[in-house]
Amino acid sequence: MIRGTSGANSSEYVFNGLGYLVRNIQVVDGITKTTDYVIDYTSAFQSVLAKYEAGGLYYRNVFGLDRISTTVTDSLNSENSLKMYIQNDRLGSGRFASDTNGELVVFTDMDEWGNVITKTIPTVGEQYADVLNNFTNHEFDEVLGVYYAKARFYDPVDRRFLAVDPVKGTVENPQSMVQYLYALNDPINMIDPDGRSPVTTLPELIPVVRAFMVPSPASAALKTATPEMIWVVRTFMMPYVSPAGAAMTLGGWTDECPTRDTDSHNAKHYHAILAPDAHIYFMPDHKLLPGPL
Repeated sequence: MIRGTSGANSSEYVFNGLGYLVRNIQVVDGITKTTDYVIDYTSAFQSVLAKYEAGGLYYRNVFGLDRISTTVTDSLNSENSLKMYIQNDRLGSGRFASDTNGELVVFTDMDEWGNVITKTIPTVGEQYADVLNNFTNHEFDEVLGVYYAKARFYDPVDRRFLAVDPVKGTVENPQSMVQYLYALNDPINMIDPDGRSPVTTLPELIPVVRAFMVPSPASAALKTATPEMIWVVRTFMMPYVSPAGAAMTLGGWTDECPTRDTDSHNAKHYHAILAPDAHIYFMPDHKLLPGPL
Protein backbone atom coordinates (compact mmCIF):
# COMPACT_ATOMS: atom_id res chain seq x y z
CA MET A 1 0.00 0.00 0.00
CA ILE A 2 1.21 3.51 -0.86
CA ARG A 3 -0.33 6.69 0.51
CA GLY A 4 0.35 10.28 -0.47
CA THR A 5 -1.05 13.55 0.87
CA SER A 6 -1.59 17.06 -0.45
CA GLY A 7 -2.67 19.33 2.37
CA ALA A 8 -5.71 17.75 4.00
CA ASN A 9 -6.39 15.57 0.95
CA SER A 10 -4.93 12.12 0.37
CA SER A 11 -4.65 9.35 -2.21
CA GLU A 12 -4.00 5.74 -1.24
CA TYR A 13 -3.03 2.87 -3.56
CA VAL A 14 -3.72 -0.79 -2.74
CA PHE A 15 -1.97 -3.62 -4.63
CA ASN A 16 -2.42 -7.38 -4.81
CA GLY A 17 0.31 -9.95 -4.20
CA LEU A 18 1.61 -9.58 -7.77
CA GLY A 19 2.07 -5.85 -7.34
CA TYR A 20 -0.90 -4.94 -9.55
CA LEU A 21 -3.10 -1.99 -8.61
CA VAL A 22 -6.52 -3.12 -7.36
CA ARG A 23 -7.87 -0.05 -5.51
CA ASN A 24 -7.38 3.69 -5.15
CA ILE A 25 -8.91 5.58 -2.24
CA GLN A 26 -9.00 9.36 -2.48
CA VAL A 27 -10.13 11.76 0.21
CA VAL A 28 -10.86 15.28 -1.03
CA ASP A 29 -12.38 17.90 1.27
CA GLY A 30 -13.51 15.14 3.62
CA ILE A 31 -15.28 13.16 0.87
CA THR A 32 -13.97 9.65 0.13
CA LYS A 33 -14.00 8.16 -3.36
CA THR A 34 -13.03 4.49 -3.78
CA THR A 35 -12.13 3.10 -7.21
CA ASP A 36 -11.58 -0.60 -7.87
CA TYR A 37 -9.52 -1.76 -10.87
CA VAL A 38 -9.66 -4.83 -13.11
CA ILE A 39 -6.26 -5.35 -14.70
CA ASP A 40 -5.47 -7.35 -17.82
CA TYR A 41 -2.99 -9.93 -16.55
CA THR A 42 -2.06 -10.92 -20.09
CA SER A 43 -0.88 -7.42 -21.04
CA ALA A 44 2.74 -6.43 -20.69
CA PHE A 45 1.99 -3.11 -19.00
CA GLN A 46 -1.00 -3.75 -16.71
CA SER A 47 -3.72 -2.36 -18.96
CA VAL A 48 -6.91 -1.39 -17.11
CA LEU A 49 -9.85 -3.37 -18.48
CA ALA A 50 -12.37 -1.76 -16.13
CA LYS A 51 -12.64 0.43 -13.09
CA TYR A 52 -15.52 0.95 -10.70
CA GLU A 53 -16.15 4.07 -8.64
CA ALA A 54 -18.21 3.18 -5.57
CA GLY A 55 -21.58 4.87 -6.07
CA GLY A 56 -20.19 6.59 -9.16
CA LEU A 57 -19.19 5.64 -12.69
CA TYR A 58 -18.19 2.33 -14.23
CA TYR A 59 -15.53 2.43 -16.98
CA ARG A 60 -14.98 -0.42 -19.46
CA ASN A 61 -12.01 -0.30 -21.85
CA VAL A 62 -11.32 -2.20 -25.06
CA PHE A 63 -7.72 -2.55 -26.22
CA GLY A 64 -5.94 -3.42 -29.44
CA LEU A 65 -2.37 -2.21 -29.74
CA ASP A 66 -3.63 0.84 -27.81
CA ARG A 67 -6.91 1.69 -26.10
CA ILE A 68 -9.68 1.60 -28.70
CA SER A 69 -12.78 2.60 -26.77
CA THR A 70 -14.15 3.38 -23.33
CA THR A 71 -17.75 2.93 -22.23
CA VAL A 72 -18.79 4.90 -19.16
CA THR A 73 -21.97 3.96 -17.28
CA ASP A 74 -23.62 5.55 -14.25
CA SER A 75 -23.71 2.80 -11.62
CA LEU A 76 -26.86 4.33 -10.11
CA ASN A 77 -28.70 4.60 -13.42
CA SER A 78 -27.52 2.31 -16.21
CA GLU A 79 -29.52 4.28 -18.80
CA ASN A 80 -26.91 7.02 -18.44
CA SER A 81 -24.13 5.58 -20.57
CA LEU A 82 -21.64 6.96 -23.10
CA LYS A 83 -19.37 4.98 -25.41
CA MET A 84 -16.34 6.86 -26.74
CA TYR A 85 -13.73 5.84 -29.31
CA ILE A 86 -10.25 7.00 -28.34
CA GLN A 87 -7.74 8.59 -30.72
CA ASN A 88 -4.25 8.24 -29.32
CA ASP A 89 -1.07 10.02 -30.28
CA ARG A 90 2.05 8.03 -31.11
CA LEU A 91 3.11 8.07 -27.45
CA GLY A 92 -0.07 6.22 -26.48
CA SER A 93 -1.72 9.21 -24.80
CA GLY A 94 -5.45 9.66 -25.45
CA ARG A 95 -5.97 13.02 -27.17
CA PHE A 96 -9.48 12.87 -28.65
CA ALA A 97 -12.63 10.85 -28.07
CA SER A 98 -15.65 10.58 -30.37
CA ASP A 99 -19.07 9.05 -29.85
CA THR A 100 -20.69 6.27 -31.91
CA ASN A 101 -21.77 8.85 -34.50
CA GLY A 102 -18.21 10.04 -35.00
CA GLU A 103 -18.86 13.36 -33.28
CA LEU A 104 -16.02 14.76 -31.18
CA VAL A 105 -16.94 14.47 -27.50
CA VAL A 106 -13.77 15.40 -25.64
CA PHE A 107 -10.20 16.44 -26.29
CA THR A 108 -7.07 17.19 -24.31
CA ASP A 109 -3.84 18.98 -25.14
CA MET A 110 -0.62 18.39 -23.24
CA ASP A 111 3.08 19.03 -23.69
CA GLU A 112 5.68 16.34 -24.32
CA TRP A 113 6.20 15.81 -20.57
CA GLY A 114 2.52 15.17 -19.80
CA ASN A 115 1.55 18.60 -18.46
CA VAL A 116 -2.05 19.33 -19.46
CA ILE A 117 -2.47 22.61 -21.33
CA THR A 118 -6.21 22.44 -21.94
CA LYS A 119 -8.89 19.76 -21.85
CA THR A 120 -12.62 19.11 -21.86
CA ILE A 121 -14.45 16.55 -19.73
CA PRO A 122 -17.83 15.05 -20.71
CA THR A 123 -20.61 14.21 -18.26
CA VAL A 124 -22.48 10.95 -17.82
CA GLY A 125 -25.66 11.66 -15.96
CA GLU A 126 -24.63 14.33 -13.49
CA GLN A 127 -21.04 13.15 -13.08
CA TYR A 128 -17.86 14.07 -14.89
CA ALA A 129 -16.20 11.23 -16.83
CA ASP A 130 -12.54 12.03 -17.47
CA VAL A 131 -11.52 9.40 -20.02
CA LEU A 132 -8.41 11.22 -21.24
CA ASN A 133 -6.63 11.58 -17.90
CA ASN A 134 -3.63 9.54 -19.02
CA PHE A 135 -0.17 10.17 -20.38
CA THR A 136 1.41 7.28 -22.29
CA ASN A 137 -1.19 5.03 -20.59
CA HIS A 138 -0.32 6.26 -17.09
CA GLU A 139 -3.33 7.55 -15.15
CA PHE A 140 -3.12 11.00 -13.58
CA ASP A 141 -3.74 11.38 -9.84
CA GLU A 142 -5.61 14.67 -9.41
CA VAL A 143 -4.95 14.73 -5.67
CA LEU A 144 -1.17 14.29 -5.81
CA GLY A 145 -0.60 15.92 -9.20
CA VAL A 146 1.47 12.98 -10.49
CA TYR A 147 1.03 10.01 -12.82
CA TYR A 148 0.82 6.46 -11.50
CA ALA A 149 3.47 4.84 -13.71
CA LYS A 150 3.28 1.30 -12.28
CA ALA A 151 6.68 0.78 -10.65
CA ARG A 152 6.97 4.47 -9.71
CA PHE A 153 5.14 7.79 -9.75
CA TYR A 154 6.03 10.38 -12.36
CA ASP A 155 5.91 14.16 -11.79
CA PRO A 156 5.40 15.97 -15.15
CA VAL A 157 6.26 19.36 -13.65
CA ASP A 158 9.69 18.26 -12.40
CA ARG A 159 10.01 15.86 -15.35
CA ARG A 160 11.30 13.18 -13.02
CA PHE A 161 10.18 10.02 -11.26
CA LEU A 162 9.65 10.26 -7.52
CA ALA A 163 11.61 7.11 -6.68
CA VAL A 164 14.83 5.48 -7.85
CA ASP A 165 14.75 3.21 -10.88
CA PRO A 166 14.27 -0.43 -9.78
CA VAL A 167 16.23 -1.49 -12.89
CA LYS A 168 19.92 -0.71 -12.78
CA GLY A 169 21.30 1.18 -15.76
CA THR A 170 24.22 0.20 -17.94
CA VAL A 171 27.59 1.82 -18.55
CA GLU A 172 26.99 1.49 -22.28
CA ASN A 173 24.16 3.98 -21.87
CA PRO A 174 25.21 6.39 -19.08
CA GLN A 175 21.88 8.23 -19.09
CA SER A 176 20.17 5.03 -17.95
CA MET A 177 22.16 5.23 -14.72
CA VAL A 178 20.45 8.49 -13.68
CA GLN A 179 18.00 6.98 -11.22
CA TYR A 180 15.14 9.51 -11.47
CA LEU A 181 15.34 10.32 -15.18
CA TYR A 182 12.18 10.02 -17.27
CA ALA A 183 12.54 8.40 -20.71
CA LEU A 184 16.23 9.25 -20.96
CA ASN A 185 15.22 12.94 -21.12
CA ASP A 186 13.76 12.31 -24.58
CA PRO A 187 9.94 12.32 -24.16
CA ILE A 188 9.41 12.95 -27.88
CA ASN A 189 10.87 9.61 -28.95
CA MET A 190 10.80 7.55 -25.74
CA ILE A 191 8.20 6.42 -23.20
CA ASP A 192 8.46 4.39 -19.99
CA PRO A 193 5.51 1.95 -20.02
CA ASP A 194 6.04 0.49 -16.55
CA GLY A 195 8.35 2.93 -14.74
CA ARG A 196 11.30 0.58 -15.15
CA SER A 197 12.79 0.86 -18.62
CA PRO A 198 12.24 3.35 -21.46
CA VAL A 199 11.29 2.14 -24.91
CA THR A 200 11.41 3.85 -28.28
CA THR A 201 8.39 5.27 -30.12
CA LEU A 202 10.25 5.90 -33.38
CA PRO A 203 7.79 5.06 -36.19
CA GLU A 204 10.28 3.02 -38.21
CA LEU A 205 10.85 0.66 -35.27
CA ILE A 206 7.34 0.38 -33.82
CA PRO A 207 6.04 -2.27 -36.29
CA VAL A 208 9.04 -4.50 -35.61
CA VAL A 209 8.80 -4.04 -31.84
CA ARG A 210 5.11 -4.89 -31.86
CA ALA A 211 5.74 -7.99 -33.95
CA PHE A 212 7.91 -9.35 -31.14
CA MET A 213 5.28 -8.63 -28.49
CA VAL A 214 3.36 -11.62 -29.89
CA PRO A 215 6.19 -13.94 -30.98
CA SER A 216 5.52 -16.61 -33.55
CA PRO A 217 5.18 -20.11 -32.03
CA ALA A 218 7.26 -21.35 -34.93
CA SER A 219 10.26 -19.34 -33.82
CA ALA A 220 13.18 -21.64 -33.11
CA ALA A 221 14.21 -19.49 -30.15
CA LEU A 222 10.87 -20.01 -28.41
CA LYS A 223 11.52 -23.73 -28.24
CA THR A 224 14.16 -23.08 -25.60
CA ALA A 225 12.94 -19.75 -24.17
CA THR A 226 11.15 -19.78 -20.83
CA PRO A 227 8.00 -17.74 -20.09
CA GLU A 228 10.11 -15.43 -17.93
CA MET A 229 12.43 -14.68 -20.83
CA ILE A 230 9.54 -14.01 -23.20
CA TRP A 231 8.06 -11.68 -20.57
CA VAL A 232 11.30 -9.74 -20.57
CA VAL A 233 11.17 -9.25 -24.33
CA ARG A 234 7.54 -8.12 -24.19
CA THR A 235 8.09 -5.82 -21.24
CA PHE A 236 11.50 -4.26 -21.86
CA MET A 237 11.57 -4.03 -25.63
CA MET A 238 14.21 -1.40 -26.32
CA PRO A 239 16.39 -1.39 -29.43
CA TYR A 240 20.03 -0.41 -29.48
CA VAL A 241 21.88 0.50 -32.65
CA SER A 242 24.88 -1.68 -33.38
CA PRO A 243 27.98 -0.68 -35.38
CA ALA A 244 27.45 -0.26 -39.10
CA GLY A 245 28.07 -3.41 -41.05
CA ALA A 246 27.22 -5.82 -38.23
CA ALA A 247 25.75 -9.07 -39.53
CA MET A 248 22.01 -8.98 -38.77
CA THR A 249 18.86 -10.54 -40.16
CA LEU A 250 15.56 -8.66 -40.13
CA GLY A 251 13.25 -10.11 -37.51
CA GLY A 252 15.55 -13.01 -36.75
CA TRP A 253 16.46 -14.74 -33.50
CA THR A 254 19.63 -16.37 -32.31
CA ASP A 255 19.98 -19.06 -29.72
CA GLU A 256 21.81 -18.53 -26.43
CA CYS A 257 24.68 -16.08 -26.60
CA PRO A 258 26.88 -16.73 -23.52
CA THR A 259 29.61 -14.28 -24.56
CA ARG A 260 28.34 -11.37 -22.43
CA ASP A 261 27.50 -11.02 -18.77
CA THR A 262 26.95 -8.20 -16.29
CA ASP A 263 27.31 -7.61 -12.56
CA SER A 264 29.29 -10.85 -12.29
CA HIS A 265 26.25 -12.85 -13.47
CA ASN A 266 27.15 -15.87 -15.58
CA ALA A 267 23.62 -16.60 -16.73
CA LYS A 268 22.87 -17.50 -20.32
CA HIS A 269 22.07 -14.53 -22.51
CA TYR A 270 19.78 -14.45 -25.49
CA HIS A 271 19.77 -12.09 -28.42
CA ALA A 272 16.72 -10.85 -30.31
CA ILE A 273 17.14 -8.92 -33.54
CA LEU A 274 14.55 -6.18 -34.01
CA ALA A 275 15.62 -4.64 -37.30
CA PRO A 276 18.75 -4.16 -39.38
CA ASP A 277 21.41 -2.82 -36.99
CA ALA A 278 18.99 -2.89 -34.04
CA HIS A 279 19.00 -5.63 -31.44
CA ILE A 280 18.59 -6.49 -27.77
CA TYR A 281 20.06 -9.00 -25.34
CA PHE A 282 17.84 -10.52 -22.69
CA MET A 283 18.28 -13.04 -19.92
CA PRO A 284 16.14 -14.95 -17.40
CA ASP A 285 16.81 -12.63 -14.44
CA HIS A 286 15.19 -9.64 -16.19
CA LYS A 287 18.42 -7.74 -16.92
CA LEU A 288 19.09 -6.06 -20.24
CA LEU A 289 22.39 -6.10 -22.06
CA PRO A 290 22.49 -3.56 -24.88
CA GLY A 291 25.48 -3.65 -27.16
CA PRO A 292 27.00 -5.01 -30.35
CA LEU A 293 27.56 -8.67 -31.09
